[in-house]
Amino acid sequence: EKAAKRLGDAPPAGAGERSKLVLQLFSNYATLLMSSARGDYRETLLSSRPHLRLRAVADKSFRSLEAAISEQKPDFEAADFTEKLHQELKALRGRELPGLLNSYFFYGFMARHVEMWRPRIEAARQDLYDVAREAGCAIADEVFPAYPGCAAAVRDVLGEYLVESSEAINKKIDDVFKHESDPFISKNELSDAICKVRFERFEKALAAVMESCGSGTTDAKAAVEQERGVAARSGASTDAAA
Repeated sequence: EKAAKRLGDAPPAGAGERSKLVLQLFSNYATLLMSSARGDYRETLLSSRPHLRLRAVADKSFRSLEAAISEQKPDFEAADFTEKLHQELKALRGRELPGLLNSYFFYGFMARHVEMWRPRIEAARQDLYDVAREAGCAIADEVFPAYPGCAAAVRDVLGEYLVESSEAINKKIDDVFKHESDPFISKNELSDAICKVRFERFEKALAAVMESCGSGTTDAKAAVEQERGVAARSGASTDAAA
């Protein structure tokens, strides 16, 4: 009796009425699936079955991913981190002048640490894929209990859509990794910060040299300001050429 009640009434006899019923059932399915993805769980089916709440599951997965990536952040304050960093810088030292950035090391350091995120991100992507497929198929079984053919068709279409979406997401993930691995962002905040530290160190070194030669720190500051002006004009010329 319970199974018969779940199947509902007998299908209409007329072709027009059957078509209308099928369209209504597919509309109900689309509404439930969209509500699940948006986090609207007012429908009894969604409110009573937590595993069908796509938005809630996705948010939980993203929070776990964020926490996992945060755990992989290097401990910049650790003594062994600083020592290892100095050793790597020394090993990869090229012909850069003292105080100038070793771009090869910088790229490698960023790319290596960003790449550590990939297994976590891939696991989160696979979890979302599995949950979306499971929830979509379960909702179809509930909406089409008397029409297994319709439910099977929905599962097939859903599976094809998720595969196509997964491929598109993989491409976007690769693009994000490529962007995140590049420490030289389009704006000049990082370059400006590096130049600021460089000029401060240059000023201290120059002041020490001038002090030993009998000159004051005023001459050192003037020389640094002159260098900053040259760097600013060079940067402006580069931007104009670009």
